[in-house]
Amino acid sequence: MHAVVMHRLGDLEYKIVPTPHPGTGEVLVRIHATTVNRADLERRSGRWAVGSREPTILGLDLAGEIVEIGEAVQDWQIGERIVAAFGEFDPIHQGTYAEFIALPIRYLHRIPADLDYIRAASAGLAFCTAWSALFYKGGLQSKAERVVIWAAASGVGTSALQIAHWYGATTIAVASPSKVEALRSLGASIVIDPQEENLVSLVMEATDGLGATLVLNLVGQHSLQSSVNMLSIGGRIVCAGCLSGDWATINTLDLIQKQGSISGALHTIPDQDFNQILHLLAVRTFQSAISLVLPLHYVQVAHDLVAAQATFGKVILVPTWIEQLSAY
Repeated sequence: MHAVVMHRLGDLEYKIVPTPHPGTGEVLVRIHATTVNRADLERRSGRWAVGSREPTILGLDLAGEIVEIGEAVQDWQIGERIVAAFGEFDPIHQGTYAEFIALPIRYLHRIPADLDYIRAASAGLAFCTAWSALFYKGGLQSKAERVVIWAAASGVGTSALQIAHWYGATTIAVASPSKVEALRSLGASIVIDPQEENLVSLVMEATDGLGATLVLNLVGQHSLQSSVNMLSIGGRIVCAGCLSGDWATINTLDLIQKQGSISGALHTIPDQDFNQILHLLAVRTFQSAISLVLPLHYVQVAHDLVAAQATFGKVILVPTWIEQLSAY
């Protein structure tokens, strides 16, 4: 099969490698679409060391079809369409920048009939991370919530924006002015330029002076103190990304006076929630914010665009054996 292999940190090579075989409790999946996530770039640079090994195949989510069943697999059939997301680099199983992957069945979710492979792939890490951050870490409970989303034009950001809007919250997106119309179409009540010197004041104005009850911080270093400053009393900050850097300094007294909290989130969510996300995508309550669809061997271009934050939503990679993308 064709795959993108990282032999050493930073290097990617599109080459032919052996097609894997499913082990006990596994299925072999023909990959129709995978996505580029910031975690792929962090793993490539060495900043993300979970499951570290070389050579390796990057990629953390996919949509595809089952083509072979391993031993002791029940309730799954050849030909079934599935989506899967891992959330971390598995030290045993390779990633999704390939034509095939052998996967344990615990990762599998069935794709609804009205959802195509490319849109299904977008449900993986982005929507699951956003769902986990908002509900399980952020405790999103009430339609009276006032939610600020940093890097709102990113894959996780566009997903979180839609989830919070669907739940009835007031949504404040922090993103480039060039993304205003697109973000409003996904449910943003207001869009604020991250370069605004009075950004916190604009958030307070948009919330009638009350502040944000929940801040989803995907930026890290350059935005954490501002996130504290814009909190309401008892507000929560959830960190699910660090686009501007890992390390951040805050005024602890400010956080104490706000009676606020800061927590971190990864993608893991219960199966029923993942299936609900897929359903909401299938009925188009949620939209797949897809910036670009590229052949798998254009992976370097995809990484460069994501690294430059030059995309809106997700970049999708498809193996070259897929001849037509016109259906999408």
